[in-house]
Amino acid sequence: MSLNMSGKQLAEDLARQLELSGRMVWTQMPLGSVSFSNAGIVDVLTMSKSYSYHVCIYEVKVSRADFWGDINRMKYERYRPFCNQLYFATPTGLVKTEEVPVGCG
Repeated sequence: MSLNMSGKQLAEDLARQLELSGRMVWTQMPLGSVSFSNAGIVDVLTMSKSYSYHVCIYEVKVSRADFWGDINRMKYERYRPFCNQLYFATPTGLVKTEEVPVGCG
């Protein structure tokens, strides 16, 4: 994966891989009600194709500045009520494991 990949390219590549693994996938998915409590738009949202309700949200980051901006503003916290798991998707080596907030992947 190239470090020169745009956020949109990374999100689309991730979405393709998740679809190949058998998950339902949406990109640029709005959360909540647009009229009342818009929680934002997630980069990639997946759901298992089963009767169990298991939703994963992936926040795509292609620069350290973007990652730290979201961490410092705690933007990712708005997404937690809408998913079972929350991940940051980044190019390899962009973020260290210990920099990822507790409870996120």
